[in-house]
Parts: sequence; structure tokens; C-alpha cells
Amino acid sequence: MATIQLTSKDANEFIYLPCSDVEIEKALMRLETPYLHDCEITIDSHNFSEKILEIVSDDKTPLVKIDNLNNLAKYYKEIGNHNIEYFEKLMDYVKPRTVEEIFTLADAMYEFELFDGIHSVESYGRYMICDSGHFEYDSNLEEYIDFKRYGQEKMAHEFGAFSEKGYITYHGYNQKLESLLFENLGMVFPEQEELKTLKLYMPLRITTYDIENEYGYKEYANEPQEISNAEVAQYLDVILMAIEENNLPEEEQRGLMRYYDDHDSVNAKVSKYVFSVELVEGELMGVAVLILNNELTPKELEKIKENVTGQASDGWAECFEQREINTEIGDIYISFWNSDNWFIKTAEEMGIEENQKMGGMKFE
Repeated sequence: MATIQLTSKDANEFIYLPCSDVEIEKALMRLETPYLHDCEITIDSHNFSEKILEIVSDDKTPLVKIDNLNNLAKYYKEIGNHNIEYFEKLMDYVKPRTVEEIFTLADAMYEFELFDGIHSVESYGRYMICDSGHFEYDSNLEEYIDFKRYGQEKMAHEFGAFSEKGYITYHGYNQKLESLLFENLGMVFPEQEELKTLKLYMPLRITTYDIENEYGYKEYANEPQEISNAEVAQYLDVILMAIEENNLPEEEQRGLMRYYDDHDSVNAKVSKYVFSVELVEGELMGVAVLILNNELTPKELEKIKENVTGQASDGWAECFEQREINTEIGDIYISFWNSDNWFIKTAEEMGIEENQKMGGMKFE
């Protein structure tokens, strides 16, 4: 991400960001100086925007400057080139003024939508109807469509503003951004609403290799044997623990939305989702638990369903189904995917009432 030259007593050392504190300490030892503030710091090469370097250069001490650059380098390395490009575009819209604002904006990056080149209510309405994919647009009907009115009605129900780059909307409630968005874009924070939960249900396939032979003795089968969901319902807590252990630390903030690639309204509205299991009318079912900043449109719901389906068939769940779960009836394996009879439905589509469901993952 960046190469930094440290100079002390006419000697030079290079450190390559992101790096550990140990690597910095070794560079100082080679320079025979114990402190960074005794060094002159030069950015030899980098992948940062000039705007970021301009803000970081305001930090007076070498220690703070290196620390900020190193943290930015770690963040850039983590999010990858595709997201770096989007984040730097977002900074062009919002124009953070301090290092703290850069990091706050980075934490909320996915909650924004950017509409490049949209500078009027009418052009926004036209884009949403003609180009966003939310509507089946027939150009023969254009003279009958009031694009400006639609743009006005949509903007009245969202938190957005025009900037010199285009139109920007924000779907989150990060209060640390309140001053920045108001002063730079005139955006007045809406009253915070409670985050909404949406659950998508799917059938499970549960198998074991531990079987009982005709004499009542345990044997190990050569092929997986399918067992009924009702038979393992009593092990709900054990299964939930296994799911929790299968999640990665880097998925804590956004769950599997961490791997969602598109910078669109789905990314902005779905704050997080994880897999879990619940008892539905006595049957153990798989469930994707979504935390929403805003309600999803039908098109957005279909898109997130496609994403969850991918994770159930080839992603997170493919890894989980190889994990043995120890129970009193033997080791069991749980698959969230069964291509023959598989479906993914909301509680409403399932006809499920809240009091019919038990268990499941809880968010603090």
C-alpha cells in the first residue's frame, strides 16, 4: 500500500505498510534511534489518494503520521481494489476533513448509494425509472411519465443530497457522521429507527455416518445416512453453538454481507446477515437472519435471496456442512443446501407466525 522512508543521522531505512509494530521497531534499531520522532519521514511510494495524504500530512508528529498511514494501509489491504475505488469516490462526494472522519466514513461506507452525474430532481427520477432496474421501462410511454414528480416523491422519503459529483443517499444512522454530512452536504440526520430483522427460511438436509445395526450396535456407514429433522430438534443449542464457532472474526460487523461485491441499494440497506437454525412447527429449518437499515423492495429482496442462495450452496454453508457436530445419537452433518427440494422464503411466504418459531441466532 505504501513505502515509507525513515531518515536519521544521514541513514535511511524503509518500511512497507501495512506493517507490524515489531517491523517499525527493527527499522529504528537499524537506524540506532529509539524514537520515531527523531526521524524524518518521507512517503516514497503509495496507493493513497492525494486527498488522504493531504489530510494525514496535517498530523504533526511522525508517530501519529505513521500510525494513521499504517491503519489506512491495513484497511485498504482488507477491502481490496474494487472497494478502494468506491471508497475514494465516496470521499469525493462527502469530503472528510480529518483522519477521524476518514475512518468513520470507512466504517459506514456500505450504507451509502452514489449516483454519478445526477444533479437534478428530474434526472434522478428519470434514472430510477429508466436505468435503475427497479421498473420495466417502455420508452414509448416516456411522454406520459412525470420524471420530476417521481424524483420528488422518492427523495422525500430518503436521506440524500446533491453534491458536485452527483446525488448521494445514506441509509444508516452513524451519529459520528452527523456533523460531516450536515456541514458538507446539508444533510439533516433523520430520527433513528430501530433496525429491522428479515428472516429467509430454507430446508435442511441432516446426515450421519453413525448407524445402529440389526443387533443394536453402533456402526460407521460408508455413505451418509439422512435422518429426520425432528430427530435432531433436541440438539438445537448444540447446532447453534457449532454455527457460531464456524463464523469468522472478520464477519462480526457485517456477517456474510462482507462478501457482497455490488455497491447498490441492497448493500446499503442490508446491514448484516448470518445463517442460523430455528424450529418451525416442530421442524428444524435453516434461516438467514438479515438486519436491515430500511425495508427492501421486491427487486432488492430477490437480489439478496440470490446472494443467500449462493452462500447456502457454495459459500459459507458448504464449509459448515463438512463440520461434524457431536450429539448423543452420534456425529451429525447439516447442509443448508438440497438442490432437489430446496427453496428460500420469507416468514410471510411461509405463512409463519412469530409465535410458531423457536430458537435462532440473536443479535446484541
